[in-house]
Amino acid sequence: MGAGRRRLRPVPPARDARRPDLGQGRSVRLDRGVELLLSDAGFTGVRTVSGSVPVRFDSADHWHRWTMSTGQRFMWDLVPDTERAAVLARASTAAEDTRRHNSDGRIGFDQQVRYTFGRR
Repeated sequence: MGAGRRRLRPVPPARDARRPDLGQGRSVRLDRGVELLLSDAGFTGVRTVSGSVPVRFDSADHWHRWTMSTGQRFMWDLVPDTERAAVLARASTAAEDTRRHNSDGRIGFDQQVRYTFGRR
């Protein structure tokens, strides 16, 4: 292989650490699964509350910088250097389009969250 040429290697499928199947109904995909895990660990009064958190950005550049500080960076790193500018331009256009869906006119989305509480 010549200088400056890189060998492409297949990327292994990413395992979503938030979703392992722990058996016996203890999948973290389910509220009940997390509640059982906490109960088994000695917590009492275990309960789950769900909600939505608005995630907003001032600009497409702000959004892009944020993606580079999260697990999404892995996806950006998979984009070939020769295509990165075009992909970023398309993604920025899509990000800008979210403004029309948000009452505050900012770029962003609403992230669904789940909190499971217990006492020990």
